[in-house]
Order: sequence, then C-alpha cells, then structure tokens
Amino acid sequence: MRREALLAHKIILPAMKYAAMVGTIWRKTVKKKDSKSLEESVVAAMDGTDPEIYPYLPYILQDVWEMGASPEVMVRLARRHAPQHRELAVIDLGCGKGAVSVALARMLPCRCLGIDAIDAFIEEARQKALAFGVADRCSFTTGDIREWVERRQVGKGLSRSKVPAATTAPKFDLIVLGAIGPVLGDYFETLTRLSSCLAHDGIILIDDGYIPDGSTFTHPLIQRKNEIDRQIVRAGMKLVDKEVIGTDDMQASNKAIHQPLIRRCRELMEKHPEQHHLFEGYIRKQEEEIDILENRIVCSTMVVKR
Repeated sequence: MRREALLAHKIILPAMKYAAMVGTIWRKTVKKKDSKSLEESVVAAMDGTDPEIYPYLPYILQDVWEMGASPEVMVRLARRHAPQHRELAVIDLGCGKGAVSVALARMLPCRCLGIDAIDAFIEEARQKALAFGVADRCSFTTGDIREWVERRQVGKGLSRSKVPAATTAPKFDLIVLGAIGPVLGDYFETLTRLSSCLAHDGIILIDDGYIPDGSTFTHPLIQRKNEIDRQIVRAGMKLVDKEVIGTDDMQASNKAIHQPLIRRCRELMEKHPEQHHLFEGYIRKQEEEIDILENRIVCSTMVVKR
C-alpha cells in the first residue's frame, strides 16, 4: 500500500439504461476493451491479486477515510489551476469514501459527483458529505467508471443546471483520478477517453506513482516518467504542474494505514479461518507494495490540461 493517496485506489461509475439491443452491443464492445471484471480491477487498484478479497474490502478498510489522493494537495492544485470565475463541475472517478470531493466542496465553489464500485464506500461518502455540510454540493453513486466513460454519461448525478456547459454532453472543469491505477488504460488511453468529458479549459488531477528515469526497477502496472510524459503529449495534453510526496510523509502515512489494515485482516482470519490464506496473502501483498512505494517509485499528484 501507500499513503492515503495510493491506498484505496478506486474505480467506478454508473451507466444509464440503454435500449436492449444497443446495450447488448455496447457491453460486448466494453468487454473487449476492458477484459478484467469490476472486482478484479478494484482489487488490483487496491494492491491485491485475489478477487476473492473484494467483498471483505469494506471491513478491512473501515478505519480509513482518505482512501485516495491527499485532499489537501488536490485542493491546493485545483485552486492554482482550475478555471476561475465560475462554479466548477467536478467528477471524482473512483472516489472511495469521498474525502477529496468533500474537501473540494468545502473549499472551492464547485459541485462534485463521486463514483466508486463499492456500495459501502459510497454510503460513507454520503454520510461524510452530510457531516461536513456539503451534501447539497456532493453527489455520490455506485458504478464502474469504465462504463461511465464509455457511455459518455457526463453530468449523471448532477442537476443539468449545475453543470456549466449548456450542451447535450456537459463537460467537467475538473476530473479527479485519485490513485486508481491503469483502470482506464495507460496515460494515452486514459486521457484520450476522458478528453470528451473535459471542458476546454478544464484540468485533470492524477495521483499516481511512476518509475524514475534511469531506474532498473520494473512493474506491470507502473510506468516510467519519460513514457508518461510522451503519452500525455501524444494525447494532445500537457503536464503543467505536480507535487511529489516526500519519503517521510509516505512512511508516516503507510504506517498509519497499514496497522489498522493488519488488525482487521487478523480479525477476519478469526471469523473465517477457512480463508486464512486469503487475508494473510493480502497482508503480504501490502507489505510488498509499501517497499515499492517507499523505495522504488516516486508518488506525485499531477496536473494535466489541454
């Protein structure tokens, strides 16, 4: 695992109901593009390998609210680069428990839609929005973000009057990808797929890790910095800013997150002894990821725009 920014890596969004024939054709197309099941994608984004852990994730992560990118960093970068002089329309793809959306709604003139695959996370996000007095500006829903992006259901969950673009496909001023991993593909594929959802002067905030140039380390889900830069340009966009997470902050956050995670996994071992190997394996995987996050890669929040 990694700090709040890379721990819960989320994934998600809902799709409106198409006519039966169109829906069938669409589902076949998406299945070819995104071969992993929703459960497999969520587990991979949360640094796991066994899809059987999926139904236990809400219990394992019950002590963690800030499951995605650092809300403070997201707010700071949004203030610096998001369009000014209008209420922002924000979409938080793979929102986890809504920490980033709630922070943005509290600190900026905006309305947020957060989407995540796990019902329990969405329910807690709604409760947090109520607790912080921003429920009128934050909407949360359960779904698969791959489906949402494919169907271009931009504005789903937001009142049409609250989205600044007066078109049949409203655009978002700010798209948040908070440590969800390559759910939508590599950087070129992700940015290309999101381009039609982004306002002409909008920004995309991406919390992710990358392999430093010159490193001999390799990982199937993590790209090198120079390759990320090339893919951003190839997608017709540019990297305009970034904040790197320091080693000390990473270590402190990993420790705070990992200890309750281990405790919850051990509780599950007692409740479900037949699944002992599953929870033990998840703990081992998190320890491997901590080593990667602290010693092998650079974790940062990037600002991308056209």
